[in-house]
Amino acid sequence: MSEKKIWVETIIDAFDLETTKEIARKAVEFGTDWISVGTNNMYACGFMHSIPAVKEIAGDIPVVADIKIHDGGNGFSVQAQKCGADYSVVSTRFNYGCARQAMIAYANTGIKIIGDLCTVPVAEIPHYVAELQNIGIHAVRVHQTYDELKYRYMFSRSWDGVKEAKGVATIPVGCVVRTKEDIIHALEDGADYICLAGDVVDKAPEQGYEALKEYIDFVHNYQGCQSSNNHGGYSGYQARLLCFKRKMDEYGLSYGEHQIFYGDFWKKALDSGRD
Repeated sequence: MSEKKIWVETIIDAFDLETTKEIARKAVEFGTDWISVGTNNMYACGFMHSIPAVKEIAGDIPVVADIKIHDGGNGFSVQAQKCGADYSVVSTRFNYGCARQAMIAYANTGIKIIGDLCTVPVAEIPHYVAELQNIGIHAVRVHQTYDELKYRYMFSRSWDGVKEAKGVATIPVGCVVRTKEDIIHALEDGADYICLAGDVVDKAPEQGYEALKEYIDFVHNYQGCQSSNNHGGYSGYQARLLCFKRKMDEYGLSYGEHQIFYGDFWKKALDSGRD
C-alpha cells in the first residue's frame, strides 16, 4: 500500500439524541476524521435535531448526513446543509436523477455529495462509479448492508466491490465495515476511507468504548500487508495471518487450516513488549 492518509468516518445509528451525542464526543476524542449521522438515527431523532447536535460537538470535523435519500436529493441536501452537514449521502442504484438533483444543492450551498453504492451488484459498480463521476459527485462508498450480509442474497463480504470501484475511480472510494477483518480487506483492495458502522459504534455506550478507539487507531496506523507493523489494536500475528490468507487466495494457492500452527510465542512476545 502507498503512504497515503486513510481517514475514518464514524457512522452513528443510535436511536436517541443523548446517546448520539455521547458517541459523537467519544469519536471526536478518539480522532475520527468524519462523523456521520446515520439513517436510523435521522429517522428516529429527526435530522433537524441530530445534525445540529452532532455538528456542535464535531466543530471543524466534517459531518455527513447519511440518510441515503432516494428522492428529493436537492431539497434534502439543502436542508441538511442548513442544519450543519458538510456532506449529503444519496442512494445511487437506478437513481442517477437523485444524484443530479443533489449536485444542484452543491452548486447553491456548497454541501458535497457522496454516492452510496448500497445493493449495487459488484459487476455493475464500475459503470455506476463512472456515471457518478460524470455527474460530478465528490466520493462514493461501497456498502454491503447488514441485512444483505446476514442473509447473503447478493453479497458475502463487506469489501466486495472496493477493487472494482477503484479500477475506474478518480474520486475517493470508501467502504462501510463492521470488523477489523473487513478493514484489512477494504484497505488492501484500495479503499481511501473507512466507514465504521454497527456494534463497534452503536453498542459502545453499553459495552465500553475501547473497541471504537482500537478501530479508529487501527485504520490510522495500518501500513499494509507488506508491513510487520500492523498493530493499532489488532494483534500483529492476526493481521499477518489474514494477509497471508489473502495472498494465497490471490495467487490461487490452496491451504488448509490444518496446515496453520498456533504457538504461544506471540503471547510471550507481547508480555515482553514486542510483537
